[in-house]
Amino acid sequence: MTQGTKDRAQELLRRRARHAAFVCLLGAVAVLVCGCFLTPNLPPIARILADGLEGTPPLAIQFDGTSSTDEDGIVCGFTWSFGDGGVTSAVMRPAYVYALPGEYVVTLMVTDDDGDASSTQVTVLVTTPNSPPVAVFTAVPSAVVPGEIVAFDASGSLDGDGWIAAYHWDFGDGTSAQGVVAEHQYAVAGTYAVTLTVADNGDAMGTVQSEMLVIDTNQAPQPQLVLSTTALDPGDTLVCSAAGSIDPDGEIVAYEWSFGDGAQASGATASHVYTTEGSYRVRLTAIDNQGAMQATERAITVGSPTVPTPPPTPTPTPTDSITRTFRWSYGGSLRSLSLSVSEALYESYSAMPRGVWAEDGYSRFVLDPQDDALMIELRDKLLLNNSYQATIENALAFVQGAIDYQLDPEGIEYPRYPVETLVDGVGDCEDSAILYASIVRTFGYSAGVLLILVDTNSDQVSDHVAALVRVADCFIAAHPERSLWVISGKTYAYAETALSGGYLALGMDPWGLEQEDIHAIWDVVNPSMSLQATKLCNP
Repeated sequence: MTQGTKDRAQELLRRRARHAAFVCLLGAVAVLVCGCFLTPNLPPIARILADGLEGTPPLAIQFDGTSSTDEDGIVCGFTWSFGDGGVTSAVMRPAYVYALPGEYVVTLMVTDDDGDASSTQVTVLVTTPNSPPVAVFTAVPSAVVPGEIVAFDASGSLDGDGWIAAYHWDFGDGTSAQGVVAEHQYAVAGTYAVTLTVADNGDAMGTVQSEMLVIDTNQAPQPQLVLSTTALDPGDTLVCSAAGSIDPDGEIVAYEWSFGDGAQASGATASHVYTTEGSYRVRLTAIDNQGAMQATERAITVGSPTVPTPPPTPTPTPTDSITRTFRWSYGGSLRSLSLSVSEALYESYSAMPRGVWAEDGYSRFVLDPQDDALMIELRDKLLLNNSYQATIENALAFVQGAIDYQLDPEGIEYPRYPVETLVDGVGDCEDSAILYASIVRTFGYSAGVLLILVDTNSDQVSDHVAALVRVADCFIAAHPERSLWVISGKTYAYAETALSGGYLALGMDPWGLEQEDIHAIWDVVNPSMSLQATKLCNP
């Protein structure tokens, strides 16, 4: 309605009112105009519509006041206040942008054609933007062989303004999993991209990706031995370093030192003071994250020692060979190998003196150099997956299954040299333990195996000889229930060698040995009768 039309209508009403009759009824006054009563003006009704009232800045909202009504006239004025102290608006459908988080009260006041007004309000909530979560995970171990379990852990992931509601793993081989932690086994060697995606309570997501290396076989570490000098006087300090040592497919987790005089140390660097003149060999052994070990050594001279003349050793001459074929079971498979031994070598060992003396224990039976080549050949034929641990266990199965257990003749204590045990194909606990120790030592690990004298507290067996084999942390973690012993800060697993067939795994103890059952220990590389073994208490 235009202002002119409105003015004319008002003038018409004034004219008719001058001719109207005033009627008083029951004390109430009513105005009758041309037979009709005139009532008071009704105020308009304000209504607000919006395309959204909540969001993050900048939040743009389209407001709409066109649904406001006036029952006895028309709505002719709109006044908007947006609650942030900013500008107002007089249009029916204003658009407004909120730049900052907060709670804002929006007011619409409407005015009708008689000048009456009314208002209504709505609340706008502008929230702080949701920050995406940060995905973080670890994988242990970082490199595996096919079939080995990898433990994935995403507990280090975080969300600064809420919480993480979901975890999704993509292992890169077509498989996936849910949850904070997950385990997975890869069937085929290769490099896999592992992706972790986390979602928070506001549906924001974060992703991280890392490579997982799955290798066919574990490669042994490559130790580098650096010495401050190779010639020194008694009382001088020798400084040793493993700088430059590497592991081709993982990481080196431990370094072990042997100084040739019975002393040992651990760590990437070490130092030692020799008190006695002589010639010594310093050995460094590196252990990687898969338990593989590799050693290297260097000779040093302390003072000006007189080199003793070694006793004469029978020298074998070329002659016919003795070939033996061995069969045993390991890992669910029937295995076999053939070994040829020089007849002269066998005869030379048969002619050597016998007996065990406290000053050297069984060490001379293990360390005699004549059979080094044969023991290395045997080790290579027992090699599994280029893995130290797998080969050590396969060698144990070989000694248990391929060498028949046979006691020495009554009244004769007759330790056999390894060559004799292999050719004869039989041996008692001493012979089998010596043979096993000879195989293990070819890995070059100076403290890799020890021979022990055991009293099993049994009516059937006493003064038993067995072996202890140095094991890495991964073996201890995987087999905490087995027979483990701590000697000079190193952990060893019990190895029972005297079986006739069958297989008793590394660390499996048929006797239930306790602390008092072990009477003596011989380190086959550094002979000693004073080593103290403590049984490891496991959960």
